[in-house]
Amino acid sequence: MTATNEPDAAPTSFDLLIRGGIVIDPEAGPPVKADVGVKGGRIAAVGPDLRGDAIETVEAHSAYVVPGLVDFHVHVYWGATIWGLEADKIGAAGGTTAFLDTGSAGAITLAGLRRYVIEPSRTRIRALVHICTAGLITTLGELRDPRYLDVDGTVRTIDQNRDIAPGVKIRYSENIVGSGAQAKAALDAAVEAAEQAGVWLMVHIGYTPEPIPEILDRLRPGDVVTHSYTPLTGGLVDMSARQMLPAVIAARDAGIDSTLPPLASQRVRVACGVRSSNPYAGCWCDRYERTGRRSHFLRPADPWWNRHRSGSGTPG
Repeated sequence: MTATNEPDAAPTSFDLLIRGGIVIDPEAGPPVKADVGVKGGRIAAVGPDLRGDAIETVEAHSAYVVPGLVDFHVHVYWGATIWGLEADKIGAAGGTTAFLDTGSAGAITLAGLRRYVIEPSRTRIRALVHICTAGLITTLGELRDPRYLDVDGTVRTIDQNRDIAPGVKIRYSENIVGSGAQAKAALDAAVEAAEQAGVWLMVHIGYTPEPIPEILDRLRPGDVVTHSYTPLTGGLVDMSARQMLPAVIAARDAGIDSTLPPLASQRVRVACGVRSSNPYAGCWCDRYERTGRRSHFLRPADPWWNRHRSGSGTPG
């Protein structure tokens, strides 16, 4: 939303005129109360008291007016997986215009997700490919049987779907991948698939089968940890104390910078992936940045942390 229009400019005809909202446009600066004029499917003007008529006028009454939001963690393979919502219904209802489906489909099921969900949807959808060849097809633990691990198929599927498949997904909980050597082999397979495909990996945590520091040590710059605020055993945060786990604090005290890092390409990002009444909870804002073996964590005392902490984790 970068178009602007002075209030004393010549009147303009709009298809849609949104009046009196609090406009949030990161490219333009702090939120301001303004009108937004839309014409031909594009933002034609933004400014206070826009002059002109419109086919449709919406009185925002100080509601937030924002660009289309991006949800970094959803499951939208409706009817084919254990979790799945209808993309266009939840997108429009939540002001979201782009989704990242996080591993609903694997190597042998992504074609269906593409044809029956991604291609016909008005909502823009990208999809991580689950290292389980069939994706999220059971509540019994999709990788309890390690034969479902499919490195070659995952790499091949990503290579055939570069336009929609930016990465790999694994749910790394003991009830899903097992324990001991079997669990570690599953994470190794996911890392290997992402490495071969030249993409990033998203790792779901909570009841993890090995300590978090060991998991983080095996990830690469650009990889993502999701459900990072989970209250379950094996999360990054002690929810009752509202602080990072001792291992994380020890790493910070050893000389690791704890300020919120700026956006950069070389990092391990930590995605909130939580469900909460907190309006910020769906953002992937708590970042874990990695340079060699040095990492940067967000301090629990930082204002950003206090605004974004939330309740329980999601299942996927």
